[in-house]
Amino acid sequence: MKFLLLSLLLILLLGSSQGVKIQVGKFTFHVDSVLELKKVMESDGKDLTQSSQDLCHSSALPEEFNPICEEENPPEIFIELVRALENFDECDICANPACPGCS
Repeated sequence: MKFLLLSLLLILLLGSSQGVKIQVGKFTFHVDSVLELKKVMESDGKDLTQSSQDLCHSSALPEEFNPICEEENPPEIFIELVRALENFDECDICANPACPGCS
């Protein structure tokens, strides 16, 4: 868990077509993909910890997240990805040109 917390990074890639990505450990996903993952995790009405336990066996899991299921701690990785969204502020990383100080 400490490894995941330390390795949680938000990366801003140049160019609006590439957008913002979220990285946890060796896995990197577009913010839109992680938003989709969050919707899947919240759709069953369970909390994040409970829904992450069965996610690898769910047909609702977007295919791009399947490599996470091959790791020894997939629930922790799913939770860290979704929690990264909660701490996400586009103005902090200048993803939105309308933010003060961004160009």
